[in-house]
Amino acid sequence: MRQLNAEKSKPAENDLTEHYGRQKKESAARLRVRVGDADRIAASRYTIYDFADNAFSFSPARKELAIKILTALRERPRPFAELESEFSAPKSTLFLLVTALEESGLVVFGGGRGEPISLSAEFSASLRANADWWRKWSKK
Repeated sequence: MRQLNAEKSKPAENDLTEHYGRQKKESAARLRVRVGDADRIAASRYTIYDFADNAFSFSPARKELAIKILTALRERPRPFAELESEFSAPKSTLFLLVTALEESGLVVFGGGRGEPISLSAEFSASLRANADWWRKWSKK
């Protein structure tokens, strides 16, 4: 009987796969461009919080964690284990968030396990290239 109850208390593998898939989907970073932000940027009134609002459809807690991660990486590259020990977040949440940051081009993983994660220099170059493409495309 104990074995039967233990099996019933475990979530089905399918449920875990679906749950993980939903979490991964919700952890995606998609930058939204707001025309009015150009004035805020020019007036030095645009902050990392504005950027996070535009980039992440995360919950407020995940946005805050993303800001903390980006701010820490701005100071210096860090291995995942260091981020894990620095921030009080479940390992899976932190991993999904860092992966979302990497998939969006904001951060890059080091060469292997234990290697530091750093901010991506290519992110701003890609934004510039997209802006240039839009400028050219929209004028034709």
